[in-house]
Amino acid sequence: MKPATRYAVSEIPPYGRMIEEWESQIEGDGSAPKAWHSDIKWIEWRDSVIKLLGIVLWPTYDQATHKWVGPAQKFMWDLTRVDFELLRDLRPTLKGPLELANEKTTHYEMFRLEDEEDAEDKVTGQRVDRSVDVTLRRYLTSLADKRRVDDLVGGYVLGLHSKSGNVDLEMKRFFQRPRAYQMAVLMGETWFTHQHAKSAVTPAMISGHCFEMAMGGIAAFYRAREIGCSSAAIDALARHTIDVGDRRVLAGVHYPSDNISSWITALLIAPLVCSNQDGATWLWKAVQKHSSVYAAIKLKVEADPTGVYKKSFDLMQGIGRDSAFTIADALKRAQSATA
Repeated sequence: MKPATRYAVSEIPPYGRMIEEWESQIEGDGSAPKAWHSDIKWIEWRDSVIKLLGIVLWPTYDQATHKWVGPAQKFMWDLTRVDFELLRDLRPTLKGPLELANEKTTHYEMFRLEDEEDAEDKVTGQRVDRSVDVTLRRYLTSLADKRRVDDLVGGYVLGLHSKSGNVDLEMKRFFQRPRAYQMAVLMGETWFTHQHAKSAVTPAMISGHCFEMAMGGIAAFYRAREIGCSSAAIDALARHTIDVGDRRVLAGVHYPSDNISSWITALLIAPLVCSNQDGATWLWKAVQKHSSVYAAIKLKVEADPTGVYKKSFDLMQGIGRDSAFTIADALKRAQSATA
């Protein structure tokens, strides 16, 4: 393990403003996803999640004072250092073999497809979300007939928009975490390179791909049960839901801990945008079964039980095991663990 960095906390730069097109998507102070049905006001809930992550993962950036704020500022350098260690360990997986039900490919090929901008379908003239319409279909090929695949893809896209909204963008504005390519030289990680990503033009935390695909996958899971999909098809859906977020880490455009922040957010919000808690339970099982990023973090925690991942990992485990876990419960646990 590398020695502690010599840099001061105040020297970590914020990411900066997002591109104008994405900044403009956020209405005022923010707005809840369309499927939101909690009695808690949206801004109150969102700010509580930001506070929670500011305790166990990453501080927020105060634009007025130009300072990092929150308990997590004490270990932001250590978190970034350990994240780089895992990035190095995980990177060979990107171009290694990826076996799907009907073909052999690589995560790299899937990453490239998922980073493409939405395209216009030549037949219907409609805009197509490539990260779903292309790669999800390839995961499901031979496991469900075309009618069911079309149905699941449609449910994924609708759920992605109605259940995730602009949650990730709203939170990114507060965390302002610089991407790994912005930190590599400052950290002395001269080995680091990353894949070009057109969509990696926002602060790193939370990971939009990881969070949005979690919510889209949950929506498709409910639909898969309704239309009688096989267990193999539902498992392929779960794998795709997790792989999309993992690939962003394998490509070096997100840190492993960005995925922790996305999973915590998704597990907490799922019961508030779904009809019951089944979706959150399904997502947690999918993370544990399919995520190479989760597996790497778990090994790191087991090897160093006092390490920098411990608090956020334990919190995520608690939320995942109990889908009735609320943001109030999570804050109480995080604060007691920090006291």
